[in-house]
Amino acid sequence: MKKYIISIILLSAALPSWAQDNVAMPQLDDNLRRLVAPYQIEPPKRTVSKITLFGGSPESPQSKTLIIRPTDTPNIFSIRLNDGESQRVSLGFLGLWQDMDIESSGPQWAFRSKLKGYSQDTLWQTAPAGTQFGYSSSTKTTISERGKQNDMAQPASDENQNYIRYSCAIAREIPARTLHKNIQGTAKEIRCMNAENPNWLVSTGYYLADYHFYIPLGLLTNLPSNDKWSISEFE
Repeated sequence: MKKYIISIILLSAALPSWAQDNVAMPQLDDNLRRLVAPYQIEPPKRTVSKITLFGGSPESPQSKTLIIRPTDTPNIFSIRLNDGESQRVSLGFLGLWQDMDIESSGPQWAFRSKLKGYSQDTLWQTAPAGTQFGYSSSTKTTISERGKQNDMAQPASDENQNYIRYSCAIAREIPARTLHKNIQGTAKEIRCMNAENPNWLVSTGYYLADYHFYIPLGLLTNLPSNDKWSISEFE
């Protein structure tokens, strides 16, 4: 379960054609664009195209490289990741803060999770250190195995019952170069927990203010081991 959770948090994407310069910019559909419109801010000052993370569980550390591209919508990114087990496709809101449309496939299965609802009670992207806020999200998940589909979502009329609520705080603001020498500007350390079960999962990540990109670097659960990541490459 923990491995699945950290994979979702780092989720991203893989279409080999994305590496070609002449591929069209990824398009965001109208429903997803409407979900995040109330929380949009101006486009970022700087761009990032590649981030490599090193870490994971102490028992089996690994390296993950994210290939990042802009989309047709400000602050929405397409992110590609090949983690050695499957190839994943994700549109991310403000980096890896909230996956919006994920596709992942393996030898015997295919997975898709699409954001159906999103709300936050504070524009935390521009808020100062010390700010506390909450956000909620709801997704529709479909898993296909050898041609069989298993729709794990609530019926459309009950989607609001499928929300997960989080309680968060901006713990501090630090020079972004603290995380990696190539990162400019400042970084906000954000800690979030499941509002209904705070002892089960606590995540820690950093919002890079100049890039409008959020990177999760810590996951604390009630399982025996926990995940910690560091940024080893930033371009």
